[in-house]
Amino acid sequence: MNNFSIHIFANGETQFLGSEFSMKVQTETLTKLNALIDEALKLKPANSNPELPAFLISFYNYKFVRFICKEGFHLKDQESLKPFIDDLISEFRTAFENKPK
Repeated sequence: MNNFSIHIFANGETQFLGSEFSMKVQTETLTKLNALIDEALKLKPANSNPELPAFLISFYNYKFVRFICKEGFHLKDQESLKPFIDDLISEFRTAFENKPK
């Protein structure tokens, strides 16, 4: 999937918006999310010390990540995040396919 965004809100909800499906879930239900955030934090600029939890963390396609918090930062074109993003998208897809109709 190439056209999507993932938004992790401080209120405990995470939203996936994609060309194939869109949905919002409680963040605590996502088992793949922490690994993605941890990996992204490893790539933060040396002069950044984000205060977590962030107000908002957004992933735009595979190209851009934005941490919005007191000392926020953004990342561009980090290929190492792709497998973690793909795992999270798979988890969202499963939740979408299994949600009550």
